Amino acid sequence: MKRQMKQTNSKKTYIVLTIWMIALIFLTAISNINRQESHAYCKNPAFGIRQMEEIDASDVETSRERIIDAAREVVKRSASTYGGNVGGVERPTNFVLQNTVYYKWYGYQDDVTKHQFDLSCVNQTTHIIYQSTATKRRVDIDWVAGEWANGGWTVGRWQDVSHHNLLSNSYSYYVTNGLVFQQLAVDRFWEEIRQYPKLYDVRRYDVLQQQNFDKSQVRMGDVLFTGYQQADGSINRMHCMFVIGKLSVEEKEGFIFDEACPWRADKMFMASTGPEKNGRLVYTDLLDTPFTGDPGKGYYVYAVARPLFMPQASFGGFMLKKTGSDGTALAGAEFDLIDEDGVTCRHFTVPQDGYTSEMDLVPGNYNLIETKAPEGYVLDSTPRPLRITENATNRVYRDNPITNELIAGYIKIFKTDEEGTPIAGAVFDIFEGSTVVATITTNDSGEAITPSLPFGTYTVEETSVPSPYQLKGDIHTVSITEHGKTEILNVQNEKQKVHIPIIKKDTLTGESLSGAHLQVIHEATGDLLDDWISDDTPHLLRDLIAGETYILREIEAPEGYVLAEDTRFTAEGAEKAQHVTMNNDRTRADILKQCTETNTPLSGVEFSIYRAAKNEERAPLSFTLIDEVYVCDSEGKITTLITNDDGQIAIEKLPLGEYRLQETKSPEGYVPDFTLYPLTITENAINRVYWDNPITNERITGYIKIVKTDEKGTPIAGATFDVLQGSTVVAILITNDSGEATTSSLPFGVYTVEETYVPSPYQLKGDTYTVSITEHSKTEILHVQNEKIKVSLPVIKKDALTGEPLSGAHLQVIHEATGDLIDEWISDNTPHLIRYLTAEETYILREIKAPEGYVLSDEIRFTVEGVENAQDVTMYNNRICANILKQSAETKAPLSGAEFYIYRTADGEDQVPLSFSLCNGVYIYDIEGEITSLVTNEEGKIMIEKLPVGIYYCQETTAPEGYLPDDTLHELNVEATSENVSLLIENEAFLLLPVVIKTGEKMPNALIPIGLGFSALTSLGGIIILQRKEK
Repeated sequence: MKRQMKQTNSKKTYIVLTIWMIALIFLTAISNINRQESHAYCKNPAFGIRQMEEIDASDVETSRERIIDAAREVVKRSASTYGGNVGGVERPTNFVLQNTVYYKWYGYQDDVTKHQFDLSCVNQTTHIIYQSTATKRRVDIDWVAGEWANGGWTVGRWQDVSHHNLLSNSYSYYVTNGLVFQQLAVDRFWEEIRQYPKLYDVRRYDVLQQQNFDKSQVRMGDVLFTGYQQADGSINRMHCMFVIGKLSVEEKEGFIFDEACPWRADKMFMASTGPEKNGRLVYTDLLDTPFTGDPGKGYYVYAVARPLFMPQASFGGFMLKKTGSDGTALAGAEFDLIDEDGVTCRHFTVPQDGYTSEMDLVPGNYNLIETKAPEGYVLDSTPRPLRITENATNRVYRDNPITNELIAGYIKIFKTDEEGTPIAGAVFDIFEGSTVVATITTNDSGEAITPSLPFGTYTVEETSVPSPYQLKGDIHTVSITEHGKTEILNVQNEKQKVHIPIIKKDTLTGESLSGAHLQVIHEATGDLLDDWISDDTPHLLRDLIAGETYILREIEAPEGYVLAEDTRFTAEGAEKAQHVTMNNDRTRADILKQCTETNTPLSGVEFSIYRAAKNEERAPLSFTLIDEVYVCDSEGKITTLITNDDGQIAIEKLPLGEYRLQETKSPEGYVPDFTLYPLTITENAINRVYWDNPITNERITGYIKIVKTDEKGTPIAGATFDVLQGSTVVAILITNDSGEATTSSLPFGVYTVEETYVPSPYQLKGDTYTVSITEHSKTEILHVQNEKIKVSLPVIKKDALTGEPLSGAHLQVIHEATGDLIDEWISDNTPHLIRYLTAEETYILREIKAPEGYVLSDEIRFTVEGVENAQDVTMYNNRICANILKQSAETKAPLSGAEFYIYRTADGEDQVPLSFSLCNGVYIYDIEGEITSLVTNEEGKIMIEKLPVGIYYCQETTAPEGYLPDDTLHELNVEATSENVSLLIENEAFLLLPVVIKTGEKMPNALIPIGLGFSALTSLGGIIILQRKEK
């Protein structure tokens, strides 16, 4: 059993193992299937060395935009000093791969620290190819060591990437699908690119066998392999370039161009490298030419790799050359290229070395039509067929140039005289430049024709002519421009003519005259032969026929001259020297200037002469003075004509016409005459109108009128004036009741007027006045004012009582009639002098404020009597008086012996008694006085004087004997106008017993002790009672 169980268990184990093995195989198969699918999906993770052998052109994506952007970025980085840190290693400054990392593939992952390459042409070219073909990148991938069969990468997925992102990010080639090349040397790169016939069509050219590459055939994306010719004649493969093509205005932005190859819209560009291993753009025109800038890199093309993955339009081109019949290359022919639809698709001009079109014509049939022939050749507009084939240049019209026939023509001369009669035997030379190419002679019909002449410009010169005709000597230019055409030249000859000079002269001086309008007329026919204006040189009459008579006629004489008569003359022939002279007399006008009254000549009178034309601005004519004669001269500087000592003006050469003569400055002392006198210059030689009838001037006379007033305008009669000329009195004037006096007529001149007398009360001024008589019949008015006599008058201010001068009075003097304030002052101890008071006028002396202690005075009116009477004005002031009257209250009897103080204030610290001086029983206020206590006299009075105006306070300081004291402050009001202020103060009597006292009696002396004793007892008793109450 155990064994069976063991066997059973073994069977179970075997079955389980078998099932596990089958499951393992199944899972492995499934895994392989998945891996195969993944590998199929990621068959070409990058078009590297291995992948590029397995793909064809359809697997590669690119576009014009990608190629241009890639070339722009790579060349820009190559051309500048790009460099920097890549992978922790500093690259050379010209390393192109910064920010576009592109690792070389050697069958292992590239280590950037082991490869530091300088920029090379292969670097630049392969980078442009890679950048322009990388369209996708893989994401979510991992490296698996040893997985070389799949490129070392696990499964990943593709993601589109724009070429802009590709240029700006560091994507390694192994995560993109761009084309990758591993070689760095040019020859190895050439061998490498040949390994991919599905991607590139590589063609070789044997330069040494003249199998030159047609540079017009280059296309965008082409890789060109070039070199230079070595010493042994072989081509050194040293260089490669990438063809970018033509760049539009928009596409050129961002590219870097150098001075040798600036941007041009019609140029195709290639990405190349320069001597300093820097990127640059060059023209395809440089192909197959030596590259002088870098001898190591010639541009002879020995191979071209054209990408098959970039669709290229199929185009063709053609070549054309123009020659003459003799095979000479011609320039300047213009053609239209017409397509099959009859549309002109191109117009071009053929240069001398021929024309080569761009490879941009669509294959098909075209016609070439010449629209303009080369200069000097016959246009051949015959349509010529042209076949354009794909990727080929049609050389039919290059190898068999289109020819043009040279233009040729004839020159025919018709020779006649002026009447149209043919002239035979005239000989002409035909010149091309300075070379005579033909000599021809006219026949009986007057005709002569050259042999055939080629295209060009010729000169025809007559070398001889039969008698009696004269040789003209003219040179004629004739151009042969149309093929087979005869150019006709008509040449006329005249019979022999003579030349005679005509001279126009001044009769007086014999000098030549300009400005004469002259004509020469044929006498027999009346024909006008010549018409001119003479100048300073003889005028040559040409072509006058010998033996015939002519008339020289003056149509208009020179300005300032008389018209000459006709002159007849006969032409004598060329063998005799002959000239004709016509003389002209000058025009003249004489003018005389005299005094109207005396007929004496007036010198220094100035005149101007004007033209009489209407509606013109009047400007004086100009003259030149020659020998005291004013000669009319448009360039002269004299416009004013002045009479000489004889009062004469002589004028010559005034042109015929009407003028106006006007005096501009008269003789001194004469009336100006501004009359415009007419002056006519005619064919008569001399105008003596104003010589026979002189122009006169009247002497200037006038008057002097004196108007005499005072300062108020009141006329003053009886004033006397002397009028003098020099030191001679010529008139004495006395003013009338209107204050006026006028002289009789006085001649032109300067006069002085002096006042000799003036009536009282006016004062004589003694001034001298100058008056000029300059205007005819004018009265010169002289206003003379006189003031009344002024007096200075003293004003004295005095005390009315003492007669002494008073100071401190505010005084004014006022003019009674006008109310004007004449003077104002404060008086002092001296008289005040009032000045400039007018005699016989009344004034008011007014006191505005009286001196302190004085009453304001009344106004005083006074009249100024004059200087002959001594006069002064005195104003008196009365003193201010105040009386204090002291009397008994009961009896009204005066009380003497009472004493008083007078204060300015009623109370306070300022209550100080005023001080006085005592004079004749009167208390006079005196700030320096020693009396302060005023005592009533026997009449019970205190008399006070000179108290200033104001309010005062009187207080009794000592009562009269037997009277009760009165300490009341009594007000005393002192005013400026009050002359006597009285203050009545009464005292009550002191009474103890009934005593009868009669009026005017004093209290008995016996009662006084009794009264005093009673008062003392009473006071003592009162004190005792008060003390008891306090206790």
